[in-house]
Amino acid sequence: MDSYLSEALYRFSRIFVVLCFVCLPIERVAAEPSITLAMPDIGENKNRNIRKAQSLITLLNEAFRRTGYELNIVLLPYDRSLKMVEAGLVDGDLIRTSSIEAQYPDLIRVSEPIYEIDLVVVSYAPIDLSAGWNALSGKSVGYLLGAKVIEENLPDTAVLTGVKTAKQLLDLLTKKRVDYAVMSRSFSQPFLGDNNTSLIVSEQSLTTVQSFVYLNERHAELAPRLAKALRGMKKDGVFQRIIEQ
Repeated sequence: MDSYLSEALYRFSRIFVVLCFVCLPIERVAAEPSITLAMPDIGENKNRNIRKAQSLITLLNEAFRRTGYELNIVLLPYDRSLKMVEAGLVDGDLIRTSSIEAQYPDLIRVSEPIYEIDLVVVSYAPIDLSAGWNALSGKSVGYLLGAKVIEENLPDTAVLTGVKTAKQLLDLLTKKRVDYAVMSRSFSQPFLGDNNTSLIVSEQSLTTVQSFVYLNERHAELAPRLAKALRGMKKDGVFQRIIEQ
C-alpha cells in the first residue's frame, strides 16, 4: 500500500508541476506588472487621506506608467509600513525622508525627490521657533510614531508622547496632555476644524525636508528608472502641472 501511495503521489506531483509550468506564464503575460506602495495612515478616514495625497499619487501613477508599471496604494500605520517594506510584504513607501536610512539601510531610495515636507508646531499658544528644534526644549510635545525626522530632532529635554494616529494627537492637545504637537503642515489642516478654532499652526517652520519614494531591495533595478521618469516629468512640465492642480 505504501508503494502504491508513493507512486500515486509522485504522478500527481509531476502533473501539478507541469500544470504550474504551463499556466503561470500565461497569467503573467495577461497581468500588467504592478507595484504596491504604502501611504501613511494618520487615522483619518481613508477617502480624506487619499484626497490629501492625490497630487502625489497622480505624479507617481504617471512616473510608474513611464516605467511600465501599474501603481497600487495601500494605507498603513506610519510606524508599521517601513517594517513591512523591509520585510518585502509591500513593495515600497510613498513618501519618506532620508532620516529613515540609518534604521532601514536596505531600503532603496529613488534619488529624485517628489515633495518637500514642511514641519510645523500646532498649539493653543503661539511659539517662537527662531531657535529651531531647541524652542521645544523642556516642553511637552506630541508627535506621530514612525515620523523619523521628528523623532531624531526633538530635544532630549522635551517631555515626549508618541501616538499612532492624528486623532490621538489631537486628543492629546484638546485634553491638554501636551502643549505642542509637531507634524507636517499638510497633516495639520484637520486640526483646525470648527471644533478646534483655538488651535493655531506656526507660521514658522521647524525645518523643511525633501521626501522620496523608497523601495524594497528586490526592486533595486527599478529605482534609477523611476528617478529618470520623475526627472523627465519635471523637464517636460508634467510634474509642475500635476502639483498645481
